[in-house]
Amino acid sequence: MKKAFTRIEARILPEKNGLKNCVTELVVGMTLTDEDSGLSVYRDTLVPLPDPDEADYVAFEDIDEAWVLPICEKVAEDGDWETSMASEIEAAKSRPISKPFKFQETKTEEA
Repeated sequence: MKKAFTRIEARILPEKNGLKNCVTELVVGMTLTDEDSGLSVYRDTLVPLPDPDEADYVAFEDIDEAWVLPICEKVAEDGDWETSMASEIEAAKSRPISKPFKFQETKTEEA
């Protein structure tokens, strides 16, 4: 299974407590893909962040992947996303899918 954080969006306030461009929340979305079957599932949530103070403040424009990734990992771990998403994929493997018969497939004419 391949895990990827496919959605990370900052929600910012232009000013908060005298600090500019404060990230107040993150939307964290993760996709888990079974590379053998091609099936995937997606989950996301809104994560409120603590009010920054001057000592730990990082402006939006200065935030990098190293700042965001631990938050994403913690959200996924606390919610046990990987386990539950893997279960969803396994359940999907046993559901029937609709598929046309060969005689129903659209035939393309050769020029």
